[in-house]
Amino acid sequence: MTVPLDGRDGDILSGELWALGAVGVEETDVGLRAAFTDLAAATATRDRFAPGATVELVDDAFGLDEHRDRLAVERAGRFAIHPPWLNPPVDAIGIEIDPGHAFGSGSHPSTRLALTLLDDLVEPAMVVADVGCGTGVLSVAAARLGATVIAVDRDPAALAATTVNIGANAVGDRVTVRSGSHDAIPEVVDVAVVNVTIDIHESLGAMLPTCPVV
Repeated sequence: MTVPLDGRDGDILSGELWALGAVGVEETDVGLRAAFTDLAAATATRDRFAPGATVELVDDAFGLDEHRDRLAVERAGRFAIHPPWLNPPVDAIGIEIDPGHAFGSGSHPSTRLALTLLDDLVEPAMVVADVGCGTGVLSVAAARLGATVIAVDRDPAALAATTVNIGANAVGDRVTVRSGSHDAIPEVVDVAVVNVTIDIHESLGAMLPTCPVV
């Protein structure tokens, strides 16, 4: 769905689209382009929020690799997330991430915020659960801070990307990748990070172990 800005703030509009169920948002020269996995949800969002927007159906694999040309080094506190073909700054904790077809290049504000919070909360020898691990960027970050990490996701593309990225960052001895959701993590963890849409975050929050939930 393409939503014209019409004088609205792009960052605020993007946040509202994420909150309404978008699974991807990018800025174009005509406004914001949001992806939904469900046509009814996209149409309902348009009718309620952006009557001037256009909705189009695309193949599941359409445009999945176009983002690669736009990837850059993203700073978040002490961390620098970078694709394999770019080098991180020498003063940062580098996290090499090849996103593949999963969410989590490090460019989204929620990912950068979660990285900053992990840096504040995680200490060596802690156990961290990354629920909805995406590309594994947060799992790698927690492992780099000395934690033992359980990374879980229901999306096979996310599990594959996370497995590749923990190998690229040499933290495979501290990160376990599992298929599933909250039911795939142990009962006792020190920190849980859930970098997903707000509706899923709220529903999972009550099901997670008693610990800080980022």
